[in-house]
Amino acid sequence: MPDLDELGRAVADALAANPDQKSIEIDTPGMTGRDIDVLIDAIYDACAAAGVTIKGVKVDPIQHPLPMEAQYVNAYMRDGRLIVVDLEVDDKVVVRRK
Repeated sequence: MPDLDELGRAVADALAANPDQKSIEIDTPGMTGRDIDVLIDAIYDACAAAGVTIKGVKVDPIQHPLPMEAQYVNAYMRDGRLIVVDLEVDDKVVVRRK
């Protein structure tokens, strides 16, 4: 299992170094829902520290199911962070820049 904080920093560094890049994908096979939660937080925190504004993340519905308290049909806000559960996403997290 990779260091999820380090992976979050790598995403932030890649987006900061490439301002025209609108999204980045992280392969997440074998990760649990808890791992995905930690990765999402690490990405948002690292991007905020790097000055990169994130629009939201898309996640695999099998790895990270939509919670019952979701505000939208396929998405929810957690701590002000948009998380979209997308059937098109398979074993990965897609980070979208604002």
